[in-house]
Amino acid sequence: MERGTESKTPKYFYFKAKYFQAFHYIYKLARDCKSRIENVLKNNDRRDEMTDDVFIKIGIVGKFTDADLKLISTGRVTQEIPNDGKIWAVRPLVCFHPNLSLLSGFEGLHILDLTGSNAILIIKCKDNESDKGDNSHFKDDDIKNQLIRIITIFLNKPLREMLEGWLENLGTEDLSKQVAGIKAEIEAICKQMEFDDGDESAAVSVPIVYNKSHVPDDVKEYLFRSLDVSSFGLWRSSSFKVFVKKNTHEERLKDDLMNLSPNFFAKYHLEIEKRKMVMKQTLKQGDSILAKTQRDDEKYCEGTLGGFVTKVGDNTKIFALTCNHLFAETHQPAYMEDDQNLKEIGFCVFTTREKSCDFAAIEIKEALANECDIALRREDKKKTNAKVNTKRLENVGIVHKIGKATDVTTGLVLSPEYYDKEMDDSNREYLFLVKGTSGKFSEDGDSGSLVFCRPRSVQQTHIDILGMVYANNLTVDDDDQEEDDDHGNDERTKSSPSEGTVELEVNAETASCKSLSFKTDSIASADNAQDPEHISCCYRIDTALKLFEDHYCGQLKVKFQDDLSQLSNSDDSNEET
Repeated sequence: MERGTESKTPKYFYFKAKYFQAFHYIYKLARDCKSRIENVLKNNDRRDEMTDDVFIKIGIVGKFTDADLKLISTGRVTQEIPNDGKIWAVRPLVCFHPNLSLLSGFEGLHILDLTGSNAILIIKCKDNESDKGDNSHFKDDDIKNQLIRIITIFLNKPLREMLEGWLENLGTEDLSKQVAGIKAEIEAICKQMEFDDGDESAAVSVPIVYNKSHVPDDVKEYLFRSLDVSSFGLWRSSSFKVFVKKNTHEERLKDDLMNLSPNFFAKYHLEIEKRKMVMKQTLKQGDSILAKTQRDDEKYCEGTLGGFVTKVGDNTKIFALTCNHLFAETHQPAYMEDDQNLKEIGFCVFTTREKSCDFAAIEIKEALANECDIALRREDKKKTNAKVNTKRLENVGIVHKIGKATDVTTGLVLSPEYYDKEMDDSNREYLFLVKGTSGKFSEDGDSGSLVFCRPRSVQQTHIDILGMVYANNLTVDDDDQEEDDDHGNDERTKSSPSEGTVELEVNAETASCKSLSFKTDSIASADNAQDPEHISCCYRIDTALKLFEDHYCGQLKVKFQDDLSQLSNSDDSNEET
């Protein structure tokens, strides 16, 4: 197809849904919600089954090349009908029209039909014959994003109709808390489906790079089967290294590999090394972080390492972000579990409860800098870029967190502005509440987890960091009971720095940890609680980071890796793998 294929009737191509990231994300959210809907509606209609593997069928007409197909998706495309997945309900139709010239911007992109149930007709104009040798305009990110955006809107139509149908079936009268929670989840998914027009420019500043394998399948299969091989891979874009046991017959292995794929090894120099690659344990977002309790040196409090920031201009200066009630004082050492032992990783350089934050920063030892994976991860654990969200939260749909206790959880913003007068009467728009969509959003040990959401944009090249979890299981006290308690005390009990943590007792012989009790002053006792809602309390991360920087009187600026809010034109872009 390099010279161009012309077709007056549609040629159909099949793409995996994951290559349309915004659609695929919404699809997964809806599929996860579907099981809860069925439990409430007592409906298990297999005709509406949402499978893991979904393929998008797109028809192409007009004159087009392989390069033109990459405007739709850079992912793998096939003309063979997949037999291992479901074909999505709608089938976009893209027309590459040769007779109109592309003037500028989006003038050559037209929607002829966005209402049909089986087709959308888009015209993407090529340059005239005099410009046929120059296809540079097809590489324009803005045009590509606009095309994928229109296709995504069309792909989302059945999802939107399904979600709206669920809302209608759930009704409006006599809503139980379970039904009310599901309706809120559906509405949040619908909100997440709306594109944020102002966010597209930031989203395209770092292009997505799909993880395609260059290593031939037969080479990989051969090496995976070999008992002598411990690991292998591409090396510095010019070599292919294979790590083997000491007694391996090196020449025989080389001959076998060369015969398997001579073209591949003509491009990549084959190197055999008789040693084993040993991976060091890496600290990353969502890992455990521990501090000694003030009451007992043999006990430790455990929380979550939310993520890392680095000093602007000095990536070797790394700070782990976690919670104040774990590290109530500066100079406290921080620990991680390392092969059944505890290992000191750094010390607390900043901790605060100002402006309703429960925030601490741990400076990582310079010797351990290479053991820190400072990249941010999405809810699917893929590495991505970050953007600190400073906007209001009313329009945020679905949120996620990665914590030590419960790993990845999904929720929705229950209260975008929450004010707790007794905790901090100076609180001004620093707190928000999150409720899990399937059970708890956070549990004991998740304090310090970063709360984030996907951008409402076609290109999912970053996550928006909203805040940090610091308390969970918020409940509502009975007012009369609270008054009775007040009469028995001259002053309400204030929270101590160690409250809100999970204490761990470390056995000196086995170095194993076991959880003890958890209690936070924000969490009411079960006896006085009215229907626990499993609500998590969070605070805004931009507020905490500003306090951290202000502490150093302008001498310190920090950022997440590839922070698009500060480095939209950064050269050191992070590939999404």
